[in-house]
Amino acid sequence: MRIEFSLSENDYLTYNLYVLSKNQKRKWLPRLLGFLSLLIIIYTIFNFRNINLQGLMFPLLFFAIIASYVFFGKNIYLKKILKSNIRKNYQKYINKTVLMDINESFIIEKRGENETKTSVSELIEIISIPTLFLLKISENRAYLISKSQINIDEVESFLQELANKLNIKYINDLKFKQ
Repeated sequence: MRIEFSLSENDYLTYNLYVLSKNQKRKWLPRLLGFLSLLIIIYTIFNFRNINLQGLMFPLLFFAIIASYVFFGKNIYLKKILKSNIRKNYQKYINKTVLMDINESFIIEKRGENETKTSVSELIEIISIPTLFLLKISENRAYLISKSQINIDEVESFLQELANKLNIKYINDLKFKQ
């Protein structure tokens, strides 16, 4: 199957956010914040009668910082860092035409003069998220196919067929939000 499309900055951002959301190592921060919050609550409850206004400032300030991070800052800060990284590292690929040939043996991707050839046996899974198809080769490497410029039904059925032939997972993660 031959597919022609281009990838925008938003496509790269979506891919990076998806990979980060599935990263198990990244989940330590919310657990740490939850544990620290629990300790502060216990400290405040047991020492409430002995704490003056100055003593209450620390728990209140801590909760204000945690709440602002959880509700506002986390995604905004993360997207800002990722966009900066994408602009710096992927500038020559953004909005350039990509020609991808997928057959039973190889995935051949052409971007201008660059050509990448990968055996389909290296695929570990195929993922469909709302704006992209991800042909995952390793934990940190995947071919991206933007859904905005292709016949989604045709490509999706081809990729599902390919996943069945290769006996790999086809994951439909259409609930992923950026």
